[in-house]
Amino acid sequence: MRIATTLYRDGGSIPVVLLHAFPIDHRVWDDCAQSMIEQADAQGFESFPIYAPDMPGAGESPVPSAQDTGAVDTDGAYSEAMDNMARAIVDQVLVANGHERAFFVGISMGAYLALAIHRLFPQMVAGLAIVDSKSANDGAEARADRIRIARECLETHSVASVMHFAQPHEGDSDFKKSAEFITTFTRWINEQTPAGVAWRELMAAGRRDETDQLEALRVPAGLVSGERDPSSNPAMMRTLAPLMRHTHVDFTQIDDAGHFSCFEKPREVAAALLTTYRRVCDEQMRLHPQGKDVDAAVEPFQEAAGATTDAATATGDEAPSAKDSEKKNSAGQAAVSPASAPIFPGSHLISPIAMIQPLTHLPLAQDIIDDRTADREKPGFLDQIMADDATQVFLVSHGLVAVPKTSRANPRLAMLPARYVADAVKQAHGAVVMFMGSHTVAGHEHHYVAVDISRSMDAAPDARHVSADNDFGTAADAPAAQRLMFAELASTRFDWCDLRDFAPVAPALDAGLATRAVSLGAWHASQRFCPCCGSPVEPVHCGWAQKCTNETDGNRLLFPRIEPAVITMVIDSHDRVLMQHNKAFRGNLYSLCAGFVESGEDLEHAVRRECQEETGVQLADVKYMGSQVWPFPASLMVGFVAHALSEDVQVDGVEVADAKWMSRDDLTAAIARDELTLPGKAAIARYMLAQWYGKEL
Repeated sequence: MRIATTLYRDGGSIPVVLLHAFPIDHRVWDDCAQSMIEQADAQGFESFPIYAPDMPGAGESPVPSAQDTGAVDTDGAYSEAMDNMARAIVDQVLVANGHERAFFVGISMGAYLALAIHRLFPQMVAGLAIVDSKSANDGAEARADRIRIARECLETHSVASVMHFAQPHEGDSDFKKSAEFITTFTRWINEQTPAGVAWRELMAAGRRDETDQLEALRVPAGLVSGERDPSSNPAMMRTLAPLMRHTHVDFTQIDDAGHFSCFEKPREVAAALLTTYRRVCDEQMRLHPQGKDVDAAVEPFQEAAGATTDAATATGDEAPSAKDSEKKNSAGQAAVSPASAPIFPGSHLISPIAMIQPLTHLPLAQDIIDDRTADREKPGFLDQIMADDATQVFLVSHGLVAVPKTSRANPRLAMLPARYVADAVKQAHGAVVMFMGSHTVAGHEHHYVAVDISRSMDAAPDARHVSADNDFGTAADAPAAQRLMFAELASTRFDWCDLRDFAPVAPALDAGLATRAVSLGAWHASQRFCPCCGSPVEPVHCGWAQKCTNETDGNRLLFPRIEPAVITMVIDSHDRVLMQHNKAFRGNLYSLCAGFVESGEDLEHAVRRECQEETGVQLADVKYMGSQVWPFPASLMVGFVAHALSEDVQVDGVEVADAKWMSRDDLTAAIARDELTLPGKAAIARYMLAQWYGKEL
């Protein structure tokens, strides 16, 4: 089985493999691949290869022989062809080009192939994106229809049976109805061979159900769905996300696009794929550090070892030989004191924390917005933004975010056009309007405004005193009705989701917007009076500051305050992690050592103090991992990994009830026996543990 492959560009990073749809070939990806290159270069990605193979019988790939095709079912379907094709793709695209793994992206039939590759070669899949497709195989009727079309193609020596793919239908996207789409797809389909079309139909008819692969996924994943796709629309594709429960899923709806969204809206699809590809690169860097990353981790310890030798020479002592060191170690004596050198018992070269990589993808730290800080203070700027057709508004209340009804399984922010709600926002009593920033996608700038209606909800009137036909943006009979618009009506029109549940499964843009809106809204809700003079305050700077109303005191300007806290993953010389159960934790939840930074204290000191106070464990090296907003109500979690000097654990009995060292096998077994539960998927602790564990937990 020979596979013809197009290489759009080469590079040294993780390759992307684009798998095309039926009944055309790799060319459906041409514009999207070019847009990926342009956007990736603009965003500073390291160059990466992009391959687009033609399936057997498509484009330049010949129709396979009967031997390469494999077994044939009694109805004519090819039951082994999909797996044989998957093997050929891996062998001729990845192995032949020296790649160990790749980010596989499949549209329509290409997604079936991507899932089959994951089933057969999971170790070679660094990430997977499904575009305009599903995971299940055909039902009896659809299978029979594929076999019928295959026979027609072979009997008539024509591709007329699949020409309907080039024809517009009711509900299709504007582009699919255009002459450009019709002309291009008609030409592409006519350039396919009837035998090749028939082979692919029979291959697809005989494929297995790949739904089990969704749960098996442990790598970054993406779902992309054309809004107008008649067979794989967003409502259908959103049902796939809950099945992919062992990984984070980026879901992107492509507006005004149908079943071939990568051709209809190439820039938008490219942007969505790059979002997932960024996580693929981050994950591979964590799991498979190479070259300079390894050198950087080892270098400090080599220098320290050299310094030890130099010190011995300077004092006239001969540096101990490897044989002497082995003798000392076998006698139970450390060659060097763990307090004086970074080479620890059980490790001849690298500290257990040396290869821990920085955290680059956290649910509450996915902020890709242009803040436009300089514009916030401009007079009339917020009114200008609210009057812009490119502005969308979303709601938060009491730490919850509004999501569309029925979308809680795979939520996104409920967005309202600013023009639609601008008047109601102005009149809503107690509503706080906050400009979140702007974001450019495929050359189009979008603006986002959050409205915190916590006070409106608290002051909402009895619905019996307001007419039943009030709606967003309509004229109200009284101020009470306006409060109802953003209170009782909002509470029933939308579902409300806790940020901790929303952020891990929401698209990166939505998660970042929601995080800053909830954080800022919590500050406005908790600080309604000036902390210096007690006068009422009012929002200014587009919601990012408050102004005291006391003119005699100078109308003091106030800004949000945060409470920094450290959280530390402590690892001992046996590469075990210290897990602890605090008295405030529910059930059998175990997490990492954490605590607030005290006044006048630096972060590293706080790390050592908290660990010593709570568990009695002293620390050697401390290494920064990353930070995460934790707006419950106003914390900033700063993550560290540290190496333990001692292994004796003595909990304080006040904050901590239990703490214990756990290997990876210990942790796996404890979770399987329900003896231990981990922090939620929004918590930085879970991602720190995943770094040590070696894969997502």
